[in-house]
Amino acid sequence: GQCCCAGSRTFVHERVYDEFVEKSKARAAKRVVGDPFKKGVEQGPQ
Repeated sequence: GQCCCAGSRTFVHERVYDEFVEKSKARAAKRVVGDPFKKGVEQGPQ
């Protein structure tokens, strides 16, 4: 069988929350979604 290890929550201390959100948004905007068998693709369709 398969095991899903995807986390559904991230707990972030309020002291670093704003920085975490900004960095997460920037990283997500650069993520390459597509055919997971193609070079350069970071995430397949879900």
